[in-house]
Amino acid sequence: MNKFVKIGIVIVGYIFAIIGAFAAVYVNSLFIQDPNASSGMSAFGDTLLFVIACGGLAIVPTLLATYFLFRSFIKSRK
Repeated sequence: MNKFVKIGIVIVGYIFAIIGAFAAVYVNSLFIQDPNASSGMSAFGDTLLFVIACGGLAIVPTLLATYFLFRSFIKSRK
């Protein structure tokens, strides 16, 4: 596999992580519609959900990038 293909796969993985985090916040906003809620508290909750979802989904491309790096490092040492 080409080096640029590996980089592209990892970048696409991070893009999917961001899209998945946006989707999680959107689905959350569909289910929670409290007119008495403070807008600042609601925004903080959405931000927290986005960070947690994006961080959780970004584990996969991060592990893949680490695998690609260590594999190329081991091949160069032989």
